[in-house]
This record gives sequence, structure tokens and C-alpha cells, in this order.
Amino acid sequence: MKQIKSISLLRLVKLCQLVLLILSAYLSAAHFGMLISSLPLILCFLLELFVPRDYKWGFAGRKNVFLTNVSPHIENTVLLVLVVLLSALAVSFTF
Repeated sequence: MKQIKSISLLRLVKLCQLVLLILSAYLSAAHFGMLISSLPLILCFLLELFVPRDYKWGFAGRKNVFLTNVSPHIENTVLLVLVVLLSALAVSFTF
């Protein structure tokens, strides 16, 4: 499978994944069907297939995409907290 080489495309893919994760949380909280709320997660997983191993989410990533001069674990933790906070904000709009 073809891997993404440029850092700008990697940033775009990571931002798309971030939006898809938040959209999935919103659709799930808004009581859409299980299939509809899981489609963004499936798309997020499919996008992850094109990301090189060094730039993956979680502890598998060894290189940074957005932040410089910090550990990749710090960047992944910041992105995880950002996803959780934005998902909570999206869910709060459904009530």
C-alpha cells in the first residue's frame, strides 16, 4: 500500500482523522444509528492505513507531526486530550 511521504499531507490526514473522531462522537450522542455513527470511525481507520509507521497515533508513533522539540508521546497525549475535550463539546450540543 502506498504510504504518505510529505509532512503536509500527514498533517492533513491527522486533521481529517481528528474531525472524523469528533463527528463520530457527535453522531453517537445524537442517537443516530450504530452504522451511521461508526462510518466516520471506519473512514478514520482507512486513512490510518496510508500513514507511515513512524507517524501513527498512540505509542507506536516515533516522530512528531504537529509539534517540534517535544517527545512524540507528549504530542500524542495532547492530541488525545484535544479529541476528548472536543468530543465532549460536540456531545454537549446534542442535549
